Amino acid sequence: MERQLPELLFGGTKFRVDIQNGCFVQADDASNKIEFYHLIYKDNHNELDYNPATKKEHYLFDDPEGVLLLKIPRLIELDPVGVAQKYGIDQSSLKYLRDSDMELSREKLLEKMDKRLAQSIIEKRKLKRGKRI
Repeated sequence: MERQLPELLFGGTKFRVDIQNGCFVQADDASNKIEFYHLIYKDNHNELDYNPATKKEHYLFDDPEGVLLLKIPRLIELDPVGVAQKYGIDQSSLKYLRDSDMELSREKLLEKMDKRLAQSIIEKRKLKRGKRI
């Protein structure tokens, strides 16, 4: 059975979060997709310039009238199951990832996660010993 994909509203239009294909898919028009590479990655969220009239991402040279700046939760938060499935990792490991990491190959992603996990362990040990970082 195919699992239900998480959904978001973009300017009143429902989109599904499709981690496997790297895009948001309009719920009532599967031909309308917004690729994740249009997202602007921030520390704790993503941003997207969205045109509700066209139901597409806004391009620099398009008419800016009516364009919305959407704040979108991190993809890892929106669909942790999808991210874990796509990269073949445990959901508990997702706390070491950023959305921008998902542009990496699985091998590079795991390598980066190992480094962050090791750094996290080192920082926790230093704090336990009373040393500040």
